[in-house]
Amino acid sequence: IRAINGIVGLVTIYTLTRVLNAEEYGIYVLGLAGVSVSSSILFQWLNAGVARLCSTHSNSMRAFFSEVFWLYRVASVAGIIFLLGWIMVRPKDGISMEVGVAVAFAAIAMGAYNMHLQIHNARMQPLRYGMLSSSRAVFVLALSAVAAMAGYGAAGAIIGVALGAFMAVILFGYRQSKKHAQDDLGLTIRRQIITYGGPLALTY
Repeated sequence: IRAINGIVGLVTIYTLTRVLNAEEYGIYVLGLAGVSVSSSILFQWLNAGVARLCSTHSNSMRAFFSEVFWLYRVASVAGIIFLLGWIMVRPKDGISMEVGVAVAFAAIAMGAYNMHLQIHNARMQPLRYGMLSSSRAVFVLALSAVAAMAGYGAAGAIIGVALGAFMAVILFGYRQSKKHAQDDLGLTIRRQIITYGGPLALTY
């Protein structure tokens, strides 16, 4: 799976360096760095909590993942609030608003993708892990190339990254139960995840 993803990644670089000019490709690469940093700050602590505590709650998986998804939504809202603040104070000669919005959207998408990867890893589901990982690589290649060739530039290519991640999650992500967990158990799990993973956000 990693070999396949590596090959697709190289094809993506080869393609985008030819459909984007040098300036647009540079903005695209800087945008991906922004996606990586933003996604780590917003969501990596949650993924660490999943990795550490999933086995602890093997008998209450529905409650555990209900809290994981709730915390993901809270972190996503925090990211959107930060984006709105950036839009209000951003320098006029800085990064364009389109690229900034694309980076924020992609960071939230990558947060969902990495969270689902971690869930499959914690639940020891290598097939779904591999399908999620490889499908994202293929979707990103196709959607980013199409957006760039359509003339949407770096912002379009970054949106392709976001859509590719979301599509992979929709197809191969963890299927959450629709039933709600008990409030007291859910609050206990939430507190454990925040206590363990929260301080890690400061390191990122």
